[in-house]
Amino acid sequence: MSIPKWASLFPFSQYINMKNIALYIIILLSTGHVNAQISRKYVSAIYSVKSLEGPDDSPFKELIIKQNPLFFDELNTQIYTLNANAEKSYFQINGNPSLSFKRYLNLWVGDGSNEGIWQDSKGGYVAFPKSIFSKEPFLMQIPRADSWKITNESKQIGEFTCIKATTQTKTVNQEGKEFIKNAIAWFCPDLDYPFGPLKYGGLPGLILELQTETALFGLKSISFSNTPNIKQRPNYEVVTEAEQSKRIREQRAARKLSK
Repeated sequence: MSIPKWASLFPFSQYINMKNIALYIIILLSTGHVNAQISRKYVSAIYSVKSLEGPDDSPFKELIIKQNPLFFDELNTQIYTLNANAEKSYFQINGNPSLSFKRYLNLWVGDGSNEGIWQDSKGGYVAFPKSIFSKEPFLMQIPRADSWKITNESKQIGEFTCIKATTQTKTVNQEGKEFIKNAIAWFCPDLDYPFGPLKYGGLPGLILELQTETALFGLKSISFSNTPNIKQRPNYEVVTEAEQSKRIREQRAARKLSK
């Protein structure tokens, strides 16, 4: 059997027949697929953020505007980065926002939104420095928002087909009061990283868009590499959100008694 002209594109074509050419093509394609998978071991997703109105009963918006009238304008200019692999992630704000801005960022957007938040399968982790409530720096473990209802809705975000999922999370403030918060995520099943902005994760794919009650995170760009890109989590004591709230209540009560 004669070898077609296009076979000359392959090296050593004078030594191969049609069956070998077919095998060669299969090897090339499978090698390319493996290389593509390897090069996607780490992902770096860049998000813009837009402030939303927030819940009608929020006590914080009026306070924030009174203390920092430019807060919401500044929030809408911020950029966040999520670095992740299949097992863990780190989400952080880019640049160095003003202190007056960062003071209210956690209050409006959520824990970890001003200094960064780590995630793994057990939860989210936010680092706290020494303070009047803690003699040593510590990591507060935040329950990960991973109880999702996956819908049949889909949409395109850039080149990626994404699926809509919804969730409700409970948070407890330092006084022990419980709040329920709603969120919508659009995740991409083709991107096998079970993480997203803030403490949201646990979906079968990377979250490319996240809408909480107070903020909308949208994908600006995404890149992949084989080079580790996740900031090392500090080796601090880990305490739960409930434990830290209890510590603060007890210390406040002790100070009142000592007066």
